[in-house]
Amino acid sequence: MTPKCQLSIRRVNESTWILGSMMICEQNCTVAANSISTWEDKAGATFSIRPMLKSEQELYSGMLGEQEAEENRIHSIGSSAACWRFGDAYFKVKSWCEGMDTESNLIAFARKAVPSLPVPEVYCSWLDKAWNRSFLVLVAVEGKTLDEAWPSLTDIQRQKVAATVATFCENLASQTSQKLQNPSGGSVLEPFLTYKKDFALPSWIPHPLPPLSQAELHAYLTKLNPETQLKIGDTFYFYHADLGPTNILLSEEKEISGIIDWESAGFYPRFWIGTKPLVSGGFHLCAEQELAKKKAWAVLLASELQDRGFGSDLNMYKEWKKSIGFC
Repeated sequence: MTPKCQLSIRRVNESTWILGSMMICEQNCTVAANSISTWEDKAGATFSIRPMLKSEQELYSGMLGEQEAEENRIHSIGSSAACWRFGDAYFKVKSWCEGMDTESNLIAFARKAVPSLPVPEVYCSWLDKAWNRSFLVLVAVEGKTLDEAWPSLTDIQRQKVAATVATFCENLASQTSQKLQNPSGGSVLEPFLTYKKDFALPSWIPHPLPPLSQAELHAYLTKLNPETQLKIGDTFYFYHADLGPTNILLSEEKEISGIIDWESAGFYPRFWIGTKPLVSGGFHLCAEQELAKKKAWAVLLASELQDRGFGSDLNMYKEWKKSIGFC
């Protein structure tokens, strides 16, 4: 049985971790000739990742459990995602299925499209198809999340952050496509536009949208209610799609130092760029209690996007959600 994502990285000893079914990470050991990535952190510790030997696969298969996986794990999301930190690197593990792009490819696409974009540096990544998940090793971006920093920001500073993020969105949107898809031509992971779910599959399996042309997306969105007419348009625009306050990092000078979590990025209809902040709880501020204050970042970002021509289609989206059984 395939382990849950939060069991994907497990400690063998003080300097060795197994990474899924394929790889091993070693600290301060002799670097193997077949290492896929090696780096030294600020404390002087050396880390190296290499393929696991067959004998190691047999030795460790099924032997390690929750206690070993808790070492260095900083958070997990249900059974579909988890993150560990070793030195100055983050190890992200996400559930994956055929057709999805890897986050490392999405980061590389965004960096090439907008070189000034503060995206994380990638050490290495790979797909563990035996376990249906992706592994991504990143340089840790220093700074506080916007969510953490929000109470200490002035209104002017908040406005500046929103304007900067909206400008990034505008720059990324210069990259276009004739389909809803990822840059590799595959599926996008956007649950807020998805209504069909295969309940026969395990809950951790992703349910991405396949590549869809304008006509195909229109047919998909109006299948349950032909009266629902979202403004799809003929062109799709590259969009991060998850710019909530926990995915934006600020430096001590209150400048944006990093934008993280790119797994939902892809080419979307223009209306979605301005609508997504207003419909996703991921754009809410965690520490606030009152709903109006929770939505402050979402409303501010949507306003800046509106000024750049990315208006929302909120009312029509709400009608569509009702038509598929969600209020």
